[in-house]
Amino acid sequence: MLQRLTPWLLLLLGCVLTPLGAGQLPREQPQETLYPFELSAAEMRQARTLAESQLVLDAGKTVLVQMELLPDTQAETTQRQVMVVHYRYENDETVYTCVDLRRNVVLQVETAVHVPKTALAPEEKVLVEKLARAEVQLAGLFAAHGSQLRVEMRPIQPSSQQSPLFGHRLALLHLGVGDGYLTELTVTVDLTTEQVHVTHAPSER
Repeated sequence: MLQRLTPWLLLLLGCVLTPLGAGQLPREQPQETLYPFELSAAEMRQARTLAESQLVLDAGKTVLVQMELLPDTQAETTQRQVMVVHYRYENDETVYTCVDLRRNVVLQVETAVHVPKTALAPEEKVLVEKLARAEVQLAGLFAAHGSQLRVEMRPIQPSSQQSPLFGHRLALLHLGVGDGYLTELTVTVDLTTEQVHVTHAPSER
């Protein structure tokens, strides 16, 4: 009887001692969901490389502002055309480069000067807040409110060409606490010269 059961016992023991997962196919890693109207990381790298191949990057400071899939190519089509926007500090220039990812070519490059609403690049936003926090005139404000003080910003351009700041890369700060904003002063950060300009509102009598 024991001799007849031995093969079955050996088989059972073999199953028990076999490591879990042995003989199983490896599971596929879940892939990131990407919609047709979104750019993949690889596409963003390709678009930037194409756009910057047309720029003279050693001619002063230049930052990548944004890139966007053009509206008529957002549907499920074979076209993938992207508008890449750079800001060049020299001459206060915004550079718009249209690239075709399918054909891997640059379609068009346009340059505009003194564009008031050219968005701030991520590294510019970091520098704006760093300069603001280091400004002596704002030290008391940051110390008083601590982490409750919100720092928001937007790009601006003086309306008058006679302004000494015209043509500079400027960010206007909005300092908020709670649900409101501090209105007793105006803070403008000049990224071209890395200086902070603080103007206090006149006191009411």
